[in-house]
Amino acid sequence: MSGNHVEKNRLSKLLEKLPPNYSVGTIYLNGQPVPVTQFSNLDSDDLGYFIADGQVVVLDSHKIDGISFAPAEEEEEEEEEEAQ
Repeated sequence: MSGNHVEKNRLSKLLEKLPPNYSVGTIYLNGQPVPVTQFSNLDSDDLGYFIADGQVVVLDSHKIDGISFAPAEEEEEEEEEEAQ
């Protein structure tokens, strides 16, 4: 990285390739889960726009360290089953 240029991480590059309204379950932002339902777009400043409960969620794509494409509800059910 030099100057104000921030190199895109691999997940930012992946988001660039996703079409609008692509189904997504959970975004992991600095290790914390952020439940979403859809990816909307990635702007020229690498801000990722997602939909969650009918609201727009804007995240810095450079801080995203994981993406789950399974619906969030299914993930929670799987975690509960594993705990039993």
